[in-house]
Amino acid sequence: MIPKVRSVESLILTNQSSDQFVAQFRKIIFHNGAQFLILQRNDKQKVLKIKCCDDAVKLIGPKKEEFEELIDYFREGHTKTQASPIDSDEEYWVIGISFNKVETKGGLSLEFKISDEKPIDILPYIIQTGAEHVFFSE
Repeated sequence: MIPKVRSVESLILTNQSSDQFVAQFRKIIFHNGAQFLILQRNDKQKVLKIKCCDDAVKLIGPKKEEFEELIDYFREGHTKTQASPIDSDEEYWVIGISFNKVETKGGLSLEFKISDEKPIDILPYIIQTGAEHVFFSE
């Protein structure tokens, strides 16, 4: 069961080589029947396309035309946006997600979902975050 999600903070991704990295979730864009994630690592934004196949959600680099159509949705003034983190042909899977960050004077609280076998279907988490992070191009 998926909990109520107010915010998605970060995603833990892995690739075919089992390399893992963390990226901050910025927004999801529904465009021309596809979904695109804008993630941030360090000072660079990355765009990845969500692809559903074989009962798993994969993230792949967008085609050049798709990337160019999405340019207007990137954070204003941010010139370091890339089509994908490393290689456009590489596929990624989400194996962890952090959400519902709460900061108080006494500390910080985050909820996590970590995959045990299959990649995590992140769409049910992300779409709950609302208009600040979910965009429709049409």
